[in-house]
Amino acid sequence: MKLRRLSPAYARPGPALAVVTLTLAGLVGCSTLTGPDVITLFVAPELVDCVGVGPRTCMQVRESPEESWELFYSGIEGFEFEPGFFYELRVEIHHVLDPPADGSSLRYVLDRIVEKKAASGGASMADLESRELTTRRRLPGRRDPLGAPEASPVS
Repeated sequence: MKLRRLSPAYARPGPALAVVTLTLAGLVGCSTLTGPDVITLFVAPELVDCVGVGPRTCMQVRESPEESWELFYSGIEGFEFEPGFFYELRVEIHHVLDPPADGSSLRYVLDRIVEKKAASGGASMADLESRELTTRRRLPGRRDPLGAPEASPVS
């Protein structure tokens, strides 16, 4: 049996194949290979009044027990806040490629609840209120991971 030879057009890759290959390589190179950022958030046991686009309530969070409580303007997908409990959460931060004009460029997704304990066993709200409540400070060259609209102290 005789094998059929491919015509020269099929025997060698042409310029179209090179363009497709380079395009795919460019798309893969632009994607994030490391995955989402993961942070630990400590959540206070009560929501507080805050103003973002309009009046609303916000969670109070901090990234370590030594920090002051800060307002958290975004939600966390998969997390349902229950008043009266302190939480320690592992949260993934995903970058939104094309956010709406009035939306955040970051999406927060619950990875897991590390700890949930009743507020009566820890600090009281009076203890929480005695500490200065600030919004999230922006780090130079980095977007705000907690979604605060502007960095300023709360009076």
